[in-house]
Amino acid sequence: MTFFKTFCGISDLQNGVIIITAISLLNKFSGFFGISSIIYDGNILSNISYLYSMIITIVFAYCLFYGILKENATIIRCYSYLYWADLVVSSIFALTFELIWYLVKDHTSILTNHESFSNNTQSILESPTKLPIWQAESIIANLILAFITFVHIYFALIVHSYARLEEKRYSIIRTSEHSTPIMSTLGITLLKPPSPSITKEDVQI
Repeated sequence: MTFFKTFCGISDLQNGVIIITAISLLNKFSGFFGISSIIYDGNILSNISYLYSMIITIVFAYCLFYGILKENATIIRCYSYLYWADLVVSSIFALTFELIWYLVKDHTSILTNHESFSNNTQSILESPTKLPIWQAESIIANLILAFITFVHIYFALIVHSYARLEEKRYSIIRTSEHSTPIMSTLGITLLKPPSPSITKEDVQI
């Protein structure tokens, strides 16, 4: 099933997927900056996230240069499945980090140990999640996460639509190449005229 014919209504699907992949590569490339954390003092979840980003960056780059730019339908189809999988994995990572930051991590200020603070001040600092500014930050973070997830889903649908388009174009080309030879009235097999190249505009979505 094909969902879209253009990217944001202003570009064809191939250019749209190139833009999407470039954005994804810039985002995933941050994993290489976490190498020092992996070697030294990073926690397990962060290390897994960095390693995943580095691996997926290499795979995405391969799909871009050998699949999308060369219009290889098989690689593009695999890239479509991979992009959906990355959507799930990235969402799990983001949700996990958010839950740890807002519900698990201890944000108690070290200033609560200072004797000059009153009991009320210490009580507030010992429960930072009750502060209005903390609750506002949590709401904003949730809205940003929801927006990013929505955009990620839209990108996945664009990649899927492009993969379906390439599969249809490849199928038309294969059918044209293996069509039945033309027979003359004398029973002599005639050479089939060369098939014109199939463009994306010729494929009906």
